[in-house]
Amino acid sequence: MKTLVIIETTTSGAGSKIIKSGIQHGYKVIFLCSNLDRYTNLGLEQLSNFEIIITDTSSFEQIISTINIKNLKENLSGIISLSDSYVEIASKVAEYFNLTSSNSESLEIIRDKGKVRELFRDYEFSVKNKVIYDVKDLEEWKTFPAVSKSVSGTGSIDVKVSLYKDDLYKETKKMLVKYGELLIEKYETGNLISHELLVQDGKVLSLGFTNRILGQIPYFVEVSYSFPYSLDFQEKQKMEQYSDIIISLLGYRNGALHIEYILTENGPKLIEINGRLGGGMLGPMISKSFEIDIYDYIINIFCSEEKAELEHFVPKKAYSTTVIYSQKEGELLYKDDSLVHTYPNIEEFYFNAKIGDYLKEPTNFRGDLGYIMSFGKDTEEAYLKGQSALSTLIMRIKD
Repeated sequence: MKTLVIIETTTSGAGSKIIKSGIQHGYKVIFLCSNLDRYTNLGLEQLSNFEIIITDTSSFEQIISTINIKNLKENLSGIISLSDSYVEIASKVAEYFNLTSSNSESLEIIRDKGKVRELFRDYEFSVKNKVIYDVKDLEEWKTFPAVSKSVSGTGSIDVKVSLYKDDLYKETKKMLVKYGELLIEKYETGNLISHELLVQDGKVLSLGFTNRILGQIPYFVEVSYSFPYSLDFQEKQKMEQYSDIIISLLGYRNGALHIEYILTENGPKLIEINGRLGGGMLGPMISKSFEIDIYDYIINIFCSEEKAELEHFVPKKAYSTTVIYSQKEGELLYKDDSLVHTYPNIEEFYFNAKIGDYLKEPTNFRGDLGYIMSFGKDTEEAYLKGQSALSTLIMRIKD
């Protein structure tokens, strides 16, 4: 039996989708992870043709050794990760075994915000930025509000807006202790949009766009995201053009890509690139919208001996995911979600907080309590259904 190795996955409800798709393809799926406790909510123990191996997934050498010791090399068809922190190492391991990869060099750039900004510095979608190593490097920075974020990695952990110079100095001192270097960027205003794409042998398929709604500054907490989001022709054409440039310069060859832009008055501005499908429940939303299995296509890209041609998909419905967060800090005393279950156009509802849990207000995408996935004829209707359902969720929190 052909073997598919998956190195870590997401811890959300979407985390098991790629595993299940691999099994349905007829592969023996080997799941490499360093801490199985992270995935207790995914029900992995119920799967057949599936094996879990605990190993150090941050170590290239250890992963190679594990694959060799377990005699997986002979029937190995593909190596995949959809997790931000592991896409690069998965690509390196795939290249070691002469399997299809995204291109580890492009992923190394993607996971270094300084390298990304330098690569695209002269393009009109670039945002004013500076990488700093000492608070003295801020003396020449005059643009406010300003966004500070870690240079290494992707995502919105420790991303914060500073309105004034004093705020930025305080945040920078704290972040430099933690990270050693920091990216400072101009705070751009406008709608946050992500472009979801598939790439096969360098050929690009645009799946569509999402609109992503954020909570209040100074943090970047995504409270909702919807797919497919309709843009006017010029905006759509411009972002597709920019994404083609980004993929070409990166040399990204295979897999999914998630590229975030801010739609400013001066055109789209690049915010983030991720070498995987959009996070959270976006993958399942795309699958439901097109009435296909998007993970099935990702597996085809990395594993099929005769690769299926990428085809243009037509959306049948629009979907929105409303993320549930605590509105204040304290112990959860009571919850009633009965009305959420009966609300119209609700596709999925997941709530993982238990009575007695101590809840905190979020500062990034971590700390969510669950989600509501809703649908409609367009993203606006889907979004409003989710927000309305959320209003019926009752939580009482002890001060």
